[in-house]
Amino acid sequence: SIAVRKATYTANGWTYGEAKTLLVPSESGWDSKSVFGADVVRGSFSYRGTDYSYLMAYLGCKTYDCTCNEVGIALAKNPEGPYIKADELNPIADFYTSADYDKSSWGYGQPCVISSDNAGKILLFYTKGVKSGTYVYVEEWDLSDISKAKLVREGRLYDKGVVNASGQTDCINNADFAYDPFLKRLYCLKEDFPYPADGGVDWISGSNTLLYVELGDTGFDALFATHTWNVCDTVT
Repeated sequence: SIAVRKATYTANGWTYGEAKTLLVPSESGWDSKSVFGADVVRGSFSYRGTDYSYLMAYLGCKTYDCTCNEVGIALAKNPEGPYIKADELNPIADFYTSADYDKSSWGYGQPCVISSDNAGKILLFYTKGVKSGTYVYVEEWDLSDISKAKLVREGRLYDKGVVNASGQTDCINNADFAYDPFLKRLYCLKEDFPYPADGGVDWISGSNTLLYVELGDTGFDALFATHTWNVCDTVT
């Protein structure tokens, strides 16, 4: 399930409140076993006649073996919830009906969402772990009215310039994104391959590389055309 804790800064440092559950698996269907990997953005969204200010993208699945993951969305009036799943649109990234479908593949997940207009349009980033490879896909959606949701454009993020902490060519995987409107840059923090194989754990990254791409005056249009990533730093 997905939970939140609220932190407050005082003279004695940070204090954290109790964990509050925001989202749980559905009783049946595409997200009936797990919901996790959540990201939340502020905007202006309407669903079934009610206005919401926050949208959550999350990974959901109905398997226990890390296969066939999909991406869904939920809405809330406050960042701490309660969140309502947008069932008529979910899963917004549907692996089972896609050309990528294979029952043994990881699927679609680890979403990140940022606003593209400070209102109802969002950029939805998510990892595709499919037979053809592992990479991040980006979709721009107009979700001003969920009942009239419109996929504006979509495409695979280019991996040109992407490296791991050792400087070796890598791909973007399990990433988070943030836009700086002053420098007109999109930042990306992504897990590095290969994963270390020590200690009997081979599925947790040993480092994360921070990258950025110059968007310039073209804005987010650059993400749907050829672009090159620049290395900023590494987090170990």
